[in-house]
Amino acid sequence: QKIALQVKDAAEQGCEVGIIIGGGNIWRGRTGTEIDRTKSDQIGMLATVMNCIYVSEVFRSVGLKTEIFTPFQVGSMTKLFSKDAASEAFEEGRVCFFAGGTGHPYFSTDTGAALRATEIGADVFMKATMVDGVYDKDPHVYPDAVKYDRVSHDEVLRLNLKVMDATAAALCRDNNIPLLVFGIDEPENIVKAVKGEDIGTIVYLSINNKYKGYIVISDKIKVTKDDILNIRKYINKDIVILSGDNEKQVQSVSESLEIKKYYSELLPTDKVKYVNEYKNKGKVIFVGDG
Repeated sequence: QKIALQVKDAAEQGCEVGIIIGGGNIWRGRTGTEIDRTKSDQIGMLATVMNCIYVSEVFRSVGLKTEIFTPFQVGSMTKLFSKDAASEAFEEGRVCFFAGGTGHPYFSTDTGAALRATEIGADVFMKATMVDGVYDKDPHVYPDAVKYDRVSHDEVLRLNLKVMDATAAALCRDNNIPLLVFGIDEPENIVKAVKGEDIGTIVYLSINNKYKGYIVISDKIKVTKDDILNIRKYINKDIVILSGDNEKQVQSVSESLEIKKYYSELLPTDKVKYVNEYKNKGKVIFVGDG
């Protein structure tokens, strides 16, 4: 319901919102190895329909009008997708759910979402994830996973970084659709993104070395103002943020934690320089987030 309220806020600001939901909580086609892959994927498509019907009702409970589209007939429960039908629903102020993926096996929910985004002429593709950034491998499985602070869209594909599957990423790249990726545990990022706020690490999208857009990965702030106050009780020192993130992001974090001094867009060597400067003034405690 928190997400529904955030989407309602975005819709009330004039945004047309289309939503794609996976079905992995019920069935994952690629893992149903005991049956034919095509049939397994079809079960997965129906799982996304079930999820969309449920979430659509949650959205309606907060006052939103909704419509569910599928690429195949599902009786009277959904409408058959077409660009014209979706455009009409948007004009009526409805939040559109696109269920059933592409309607074909062997294509992921990400690819289905990228396809619908392309067909409806979306201004941005926003993906909610369970991790706080782009890593070289799954950080939930590998403790030594390396997080990328800056990476181009082409590098996401070349290095096989798991932002989304390659087919979906290439489809967005080829159709100049910017990507914005954020953690699902921070649903307020939906409204922040709509307002044009920087909410995380920027991953630049370039085609033939020309800037086309960006991906944003949001970090969840792991400390609170109370944590900072407790530190100040025991340590009579200035607290300074040294960060490689962009100016607006660091400023936002600094303000939320009521830390007055910060430095942004630093390289590791820059951080060493500032630490040494502070060491010349007295003792330094340096805390990293790695």
